[in-house]
Amino acid sequence: MNQLSNGAAAWWGGMAAAGTPRQATARRRATARALGTALQLRVRAEILAHPGAPKIFTVVRGGTESDHRNAGGSMARWGGRSLLLWAEAAAILGACDPLRRVTVAHALLLVGESNRAVETLTDALHRFSQHPARFVLWQNLGLAFSIAGDAGAALGAYRAAARSPGRVDREVAAVSMCIVGAKLKSVEDMRVGASILCERDGELGVRALRAAIQARRGRGDEPFWAFDDGDVGALAAAAPDLGVTEAWRVAQ
Repeated sequence: MNQLSNGAAAWWGGMAAAGTPRQATARRRATARALGTALQLRVRAEILAHPGAPKIFTVVRGGTESDHRNAGGSMARWGGRSLLLWAEAAAILGACDPLRRVTVAHALLLVGESNRAVETLTDALHRFSQHPARFVLWQNLGLAFSIAGDAGAALGAYRAAARSPGRVDREVAAVSMCIVGAKLKSVEDMRVGASILCERDGELGVRALRAAIQARRGRGDEPFWAFDDGDVGALAAAAPDLGVTEAWRVAQ
């Protein structure tokens, strides 16, 4: 857990593995696991209710349905460093759950520490390289790289995420491949992304892609977050089945 704050790691780690008789230790560990699960649910709700959430979540909502129900009633009382502290605590108390590292990364992105978010997710992928959730880690690593300003590394992460056997994970990654592929004029990535989006229901895939493009301007003012004439033209040429038109342009 070397990507987490040392103070949080020491405090919560000590609670989860207190040096007491075996029976008491088991009870403490069970209590720590239950507390960690409760913290994870609360932190996810606070992240989704955070005013900065649109910068990291666009069309594809983060979290589970339970997260969103909780977020609906949240007053967003946690923010900044306190949100990060509780996210780290939940991760420490659920060290075998890679998705808690995603929560930490989201908290880091919300406090403007995109490089630490990249480090956290890279570390998680090293530890959970064969876990079924690794494709979610890859997708979020792509997001972190994008916000950190490394579009090339982001596209590489999205390619890895698109290898997921899960339909939803593949489609989310495909949207990102089309967009960042257009920014970098990578014809192959745009074609692969478009092919994935058209596998099940092309119309739904196109709507998701266009909505994601339109939502990008809420993430930043740099040209990377726009979708200009060159991007529209590149995507239209590489993936004509998407029906891209000038109306897809999102001005700088």
